Amino acid sequence: MAIRGTAGVTVSVAAIKAITDALPDAGALSDLATILAAVDTEIAAILADTGTTLEARQALIKTAVDAILVDTGTTLPASLATLQTHILGPSGSWSNLNNEAINSLDLAIQYLAAMIGGNAANVFNPVVGGVARTNMDAVFTALDVVLQVIDANIDWVKEASGNDSWGFGALRNHILANKALIETVDENVDWIKEAAGNDTWGFGALKNLVDSLENVIGALNTAASTGAVSDAKATMAYIKQLVTELQVVDGIVDDILEDTATTLPATLATVAKQNRVLCSMDFWSASQEEVALTGAGGNKALPAVEVAEIPSGATIVRVIAMFKFRMIENHTYAGTNALEGATSIQVKETDAGSYTNAITFVDAQFGLAQVTREGGDFIIGTIDIASEVDANDGYSFQWTSAEAEETGINFNDVQMGLRVWYSL
Repeated sequence: MAIRGTAGVTVSVAAIKAITDALPDAGALSDLATILAAVDTEIAAILADTGTTLEARQALIKTAVDAILVDTGTTLPASLATLQTHILGPSGSWSNLNNEAINSLDLAIQYLAAMIGGNAANVFNPVVGGVARTNMDAVFTALDVVLQVIDANIDWVKEASGNDSWGFGALRNHILANKALIETVDENVDWIKEAAGNDTWGFGALKNLVDSLENVIGALNTAASTGAVSDAKATMAYIKQLVTELQVVDGIVDDILEDTATTLPATLATVAKQNRVLCSMDFWSASQEEVALTGAGGNKALPAVEVAEIPSGATIVRVIAMFKFRMIENHTYAGTNALEGATSIQVKETDAGSYTNAITFVDAQFGLAQVTREGGDFIIGTIDIASEVDANDGYSFQWTSAEAEETGINFNDVQMGLRVWYSL
């Protein structure tokens, strides 16, 4: 090490060296205190030769720094606080660069999480000047979860793009399969676009009708003394008044219908029937050779009838049943005979429904002398069976609980018929 100074300094160093060279190679340094005192004396001499001391140099530096701070109008603590503000921003704000960047990243992760249905809120929570600081492990853990979900979604999209069963390939196939329907929709849209500007049949025509209605309403704008309709509000008031008056008329009609013990729907239905053409058709079964009644009683099968050729759109108004037989005989009993009890012929739709009465017989009907054979008859029912016979279809018949007072009443060459009245 070189020591700068005057010639005296060089001489002092040489004197120190001469003393150290004279020290013995081994043994106690009994003169160490003397040597240290000599060194201290030499250092003091060096400092005196340079015109200063260590304390003086420190004071000089402090004086220079204070002078600089005084010239800038501040102090060292204030200067450091200002520098901190420039770097970090005001305490409690979001203006510092580090936290601003972190906050932006936080918002970005929250946005990504929201896109995939997750939640990354408050991952960062930086507080300038507070105790809460950024937890980067939590940040990147949350970011990793978000990126994994995004990666999974990307994989799904890649798979869907080539899948013909459920992916975009399936969508393509569906579009191709329904190409005709899509073209039809496209044509309908074109039609709507055309109708929007067509004054003959499109929405333009509808506008013309509305304008005509407006003109009709406007025709009421006569003299003020007659209750003129002079503006839009007055027009609506006029229409509301008409509705009110119609409600009054409706109440009067309801009173009339109540007095006549009917209702408007029933009245309208009656009027509709009266205004339609009423027609009738007869439908007959094939012949059945015999229906034999005995004293034991029971249900007897009768031939079925097929109703056909009632015009489409016709309304069946009324239907009755008919029972025809060529002969009746009391052929085995040597005494008078007749029906036992009240019985009935019933009808039902062949493939559905349940039997309902069509023709009724009274007790002791068809009274016969002993061993008698008489000409037949044509029995017409009085019961409306339109609720059962209501369309072109097949219909079955049975004689319910058919019983003779005595054994042996036979009906020969039997037929069943249906007479249907319908309106058009």
